[in-house]
Amino acid sequence: PDMPGEVVAARLGSVNFGDTSERGLSDPVPSTTADILLGPDGRIALVFPDAEGDLAASWELKTRRIVAALPIMSRSDVIGFTASGTELIARVAGRAERLRLSDGAVFELPDGVATARRLWHSKTGRFLAAVAADPSVLQVVEIMTGETEARLTPSGSLEQVAISDDASLVATGEQDRIVRVWSTRGENIVAQVPVDSGVAQIAFAADQLLILPESGGLVSWSLERPEIPSRWAGEPVWSSTHDRQTGLTLIGSARDGFRLHDLVERSDRA
Repeated sequence: PDMPGEVVAARLGSVNFGDTSERGLSDPVPSTTADILLGPDGRIALVFPDAEGDLAASWELKTRRIVAALPIMSRSDVIGFTASGTELIARVAGRAERLRLSDGAVFELPDGVATARRLWHSKTGRFLAAVAADPSVLQVVEIMTGETEARLTPSGSLEQVAISDDASLVATGEQDRIVRVWSTRGENIVAQVPVDSGVAQIAFAADQLLILPESGGLVSWSLERPEIPSRWAGEPVWSSTHDRQTGLTLIGSARDGFRLHDLVERSDRA
């Protein structure tokens, strides 16, 4: 929490996790690091191995010690953190489960979610959107209670899904090149935003819906001014991260490098 991210990465890169006997762990932890994922509060890092068969580990940054081996092997198994930041949603042996970071304990999710073909995770860590046995139904579920918030019926195959912080809105990017915004309270479409290609990424940020088309550029759609989408032209975007509260978004593309875009003011900062 009190060290810059680049320093954390550098220190993690030099740590040897070979000896687990002193830490009381019965499962192996990675001896070399392939990938790192920081928890939402910056206190826990997930360390993924680069050796086949090794398990990931949760690493407490403040004490610089491993606290648990986790039954996952790569970052692709991770769906996201829960709202508390103390648990992880991940695929374990083909099922989506909740994993407690402190000891690696596994908790079951509802069957319709655990066995879902595809899952999307809200940034707040409270909700999941799942496509289960019926591919025409998108189910929005509250993670800790297992209660269904909505059952939506997209018209085509889904490319991307985003869930607003309170799950009142869900955005779906579909193969017909239209991003649809749904109200989960009425389970109806409240807006449609056309794009000129497939959808690489969609996300809610501040009062905006951020859309990254595969063909490049950026579309930001204001929830308060839905009649005028803001479009930024550019090379295909290969990286994007945003702050949900302020709407500031860091966008990376092959030609333009990185730019800091203000979704609310609809202008580049740097």
